[in-house]
Amino acid sequence: MITWYANALFHVLYLNKRVCASLCVLLLVACWGEGHVFAQNEWLPVGARSVALGGCSLALSDLWSASENVVALADASHVAAGVAVRSNYLLPNLSQMALSMVVPTGRDFGLGLSYLHAGLDAYSRGRAVLGAAHRLGQRWTVAASYYYDYEHFVDVVYETQRHHGVGVSMRFSPSHEWGATIRWRLPLRNEAVSQSVLDAAVNYRLLPRLLLVAQADYASRFGVALRTGVEYTGLSPLALRVGYSSNPSQLSFGLGYKATHFVVDVAALYHTVLGVTPLVSLWYEF
Repeated sequence: MITWYANALFHVLYLNKRVCASLCVLLLVACWGEGHVFAQNEWLPVGARSVALGGCSLALSDLWSASENVVALADASHVAAGVAVRSNYLLPNLSQMALSMVVPTGRDFGLGLSYLHAGLDAYSRGRAVLGAAHRLGQRWTVAASYYYDYEHFVDVVYETQRHHGVGVSMRFSPSHEWGATIRWRLPLRNEAVSQSVLDAAVNYRLLPRLLLVAQADYASRFGVALRTGVEYTGLSPLALRVGYSSNPSQLSFGLGYKATHFVVDVAALYHTVLGVTPLVSLWYEF
């Protein structure tokens, strides 16, 4: 499977010089970000497609937008639901699970609900996100979200801590070839572990079957992080993906399979010290 994946990716790059040039630009951005970012205390992306593309969730539109890119809920045309699981560095106690659902409620309007959970023997945490998005004309989309976080500790006086926050998103899409999204998340309670987060992302369709994405995240306590990714869908129904993220420095790759109403994605992150993190996500469109 790995050999087939490498041969297919080489075939795509060899036949298209524009793809090679774009990848070089993305790698230069990634190398610049290597020395300018810090680890962030944020939820890791759950959707395997997003993870395979370096975590550029704000540049994508799919089911996992319910938790990672609420502004894309306006693109929903059918009710959809799914589940995702990741095992951070193959450690059972660091696994992460997510459930998500998207419901279009009218023309250019959509709702999303998601729940994320990460568990340890003596510590667990979760996040629930409720979001709504509305498209304003051909170019602009706006969204708002509310998130509820909790942390649970075993055998301590204060067993549970709760945090609330809101998010505001805006997307500008002048054409089908490219678009830009910005999101601001603000805690409603001034907890020591809370932080405001500002994200910005750009997606550009270089070719009909080639998508380039890039994202920058700013957290008030940890500085800036950069992410980049490339997706090729010329082998339908398969999709090939590769990405880079810098918080911490990790390479990623993955595959996607899309049927009429069913989508399954797999991905893997590679850290030079901690090893591999596998992920799988699947969802069904009703």
